[in-house]
Amino acid sequence: MPHDSFPVKTDDLSRDYVRYKGSQDEKQTYHDLARSSKQAAILQRERLAEQYLGEKVSLAQYPTYGMIDNQKGILKTSIQQNPEFTSALREAQDYIKMRDDLDLPSKGSLDFIASSKKDFHRNSPIVNLAVSPVLLVPIIKYLGMLPILFSIDISRANKREILDYSSHLYHLDPEDVTQVKVFIYINDVDENTGPFTALPANISAVVTRHYDYRRERLTDESVYEIAGDGKELSCTGEKGTAIFCDTTKCLHFGGRTVDKTRYMLTLMYILPTSTWFPLHSDDGNTRILTDRIIPQDNEIDMALFGRSFTV
Repeated sequence: MPHDSFPVKTDDLSRDYVRYKGSQDEKQTYHDLARSSKQAAILQRERLAEQYLGEKVSLAQYPTYGMIDNQKGILKTSIQQNPEFTSALREAQDYIKMRDDLDLPSKGSLDFIASSKKDFHRNSPIVNLAVSPVLLVPIIKYLGMLPILFSIDISRANKREILDYSSHLYHLDPEDVTQVKVFIYINDVDENTGPFTALPANISAVVTRHYDYRRERLTDESVYEIAGDGKELSCTGEKGTAIFCDTTKCLHFGGRTVDKTRYMLTLMYILPTSTWFPLHSDDGNTRILTDRIIPQDNEIDMALFGRSFTV
């Protein structure tokens, strides 16, 4: 059933309105406005992307693990044998061992064991993985520029009931019309372990257009009524499975655990067009959840951690 809680307000393109109440068309309008007003920053990020790919791929012949499909907005692969993942896995397992029995911050469907808001430093294995070619190459090629590492989280999903206000139900992330989250399993995940599940972007667009989607949660029944059955990708896999997903384009859910606990590393990569960044110097504050990590003193690192080329 179409959603009608929020009126269309095309005259209001404030960041808060677009993020929390905007339609997909309004988000696209805002994105286009941000690209235009931030053309210089975007050109610099395109230049840095070429530099990064030249240095890390051509010279080092870095192995690739697949590319994000531009139409579907999703890639499932395995980085289990990658040395950066091996080191990051050990660090993540150490955090889980230290904190798994504690009273953890929660958003209902997920408990947060560690996050870039208070954990990790520039030389943490998890941070090194986040800025390594194994993750950045597919993201750069999909987004067309060097992204900004917005956040890093280690989460636990073990809720047995479905919470209808949470990420247990189909939804889009609201910050922009394109970004990438990488979901990396820290333990083996089967259908009983709450696998990340997504509908390809081209099919999601049909569903969101039908419902004039804004920021609500959609039931499986309402999604499949429009998309048809069996179009979703349920991402089961061993630890080291990595799912790259444009979560602003692909309707998705996860964490519907049955009798097992899922541990996951999530990394979020955004563009200067995100509503987390001001359009100009008088447009409020920046929000970025990696601001406690001190970048290395070079142009690429400063841009990756959002210290430059955002406005």
